[in-house]
Amino acid sequence: MPSNKKAATDIAMVIEDLEAPVAAHIRYPSWRADEILDGLFMGGTHDDATVADPKPLYGLGGGKEFDAVVTLYAWAQPVDWEVEELRYGFGDGALYGDDITRVLRAAAWAYERWQDGDRVLVRCQAGLNRSGLVTALVLVLAGWEPADAIRRIRATRSPHALFNKHFVRWLLSDAQAAVAQMRGPGTGSGVAA
Repeated sequence: MPSNKKAATDIAMVIEDLEAPVAAHIRYPSWRADEILDGLFMGGTHDDATVADPKPLYGLGGGKEFDAVVTLYAWAQPVDWEVEELRYGFGDGALYGDDITRVLRAAAWAYERWQDGDRVLVRCQAGLNRSGLVTALVLVLAGWEPADAIRRIRATRSPHALFNKHFVRWLLSDAQAAVAQMRGPGTGSGVAA
């Protein structure tokens, strides 16, 4: 087992690597979703798709793109008919108290639906930080190392994804312990009910 000093040094090196500035010429992604892994998507919210600018919901579920959506932007318009949605709006800053519990709960909800074969979208406003945090936690629940989850998200969504240093540090230093605690003792790889 590595020493605490070595583990802290490893985390510091990964943080330095993951916090390196992104080249200015790399464009931000659009609000549209990108597939992170088969059936798991990450995206944002179109500027006109907010509760402040309501639009009629057409289709009544016909031709739905996703089976389940985690919405992390409080002002996002609800998803269409026959799409299951979990909503939890929270700030794009440091995580504290109830936010940690609820973010973990949102990730567990997304993970369970994804494992059941649903096409799952995790979305926030820009599709970079809050959705990146929850998507990374879904990958951690699936057995990924946090640093590898961050790299995967940045490779498939955008190099700008997870530029929130609070989220990156929390993922690298606390996410695995938080997921283990959420699962509880003797629950294997599943998520505690």
